Amino acid sequence: MGKRTLLAATLVLTFVIVGCTRKKGVEPVQPAELLPLSETRCWVYRSYSLDPATGDTLSQHRFEMAVKGKMLIGGREYALLGDGVARNDEDGLFVAAYDASTSRFYDALFFRYPVPDDTLSYTFQDPETGESVPVAVGKGEVTVPAGTFPDCLRYWVTRGKTRSLFAFAPGLALVEVRDYDQPGQGMVLEAYCKGAVP
Repeated sequence: MGKRTLLAATLVLTFVIVGCTRKKGVEPVQPAELLPLSETRCWVYRSYSLDPATGDTLSQHRFEMAVKGKMLIGGREYALLGDGVARNDEDGLFVAAYDASTSRFYDALFFRYPVPDDTLSYTFQDPETGESVPVAVGKGEVTVPAGTFPDCLRYWVTRGKTRSLFAFAPGLALVEVRDYDQPGQGMVLEAYCKGAVP
């Protein structure tokens, strides 16, 4: 038997053994991060404002958000994300605007991840205001121009009288944002990429 034949037979046998020992119906491994923050990631969004009475579009704006680099803040590494910063850690995703001139965060959000059950409620403390911010989490399908994402995590964040929804496709993108206090205002994912902007 030639070397090529032996190699081919070994590969076929390996595939047969692996294929026969694979468990059926096993769930895919949960993505390690809610939002990937490597420098090759980018997303294209459309923000919109609709007339709540008629549903007519008042304004819309298409924009790109990409990871533009990294920086250290308080000894932790953050990704430069649009006009803000973000970091993943073992508890989830922290996103905030950051004022380098004052070394202060503002408009901070914390998205706990992974989510242990189908639903979850938690609070986090805003690093700028000290305010306790309640968050409720649920799972479900979200359809946006970029596609239908069946296993999204939806985070309802309440600040005072303001309630917003942030929907993530874990390991891929923030797919939708809705402001419930100003009906008809939000943002949807139009495209995502790993590399150059589409």
